[in-house]
Amino acid sequence: MLANCFAHPTEVCAQALLWFGIKRSKRAPTKMHPYGYMRDKFVFSLISAVGIFCLGAGVSVWNGVSGLLAATPVEHVGWSIAGTRRLFPAVNAFSVRMVNVKGLGGAKHL
Repeated sequence: MLANCFAHPTEVCAQALLWFGIKRSKRAPTKMHPYGYMRDKFVFSLISAVGIFCLGAGVSVWNGVSGLLAATPVEHVGWSIAGTRRLFPAVNAFSVRMVNVKGLGGAKHL
């Protein structure tokens, strides 16, 4: 729920930045910019991507620190260990099989 509170406004701001960059890139060339403003859309897409990354990283760090400060004891560790010991080898075997089926020859690199 917390992630959605930040994700949707962030997406709206990112789309607004991209829209603004596209609008600016369509401006006609001027004396100061004889080749036009085509690169503005790339600059605004970079700003949008960095903004999404920084906000996501900030929320993740905040959530992690608050989780460490209000730590609760772990329950049922045995089930998580048993699930992990069965899940990871199965996923790994499946991915190796898919690489071999597609003819990429992944097994010889292992």
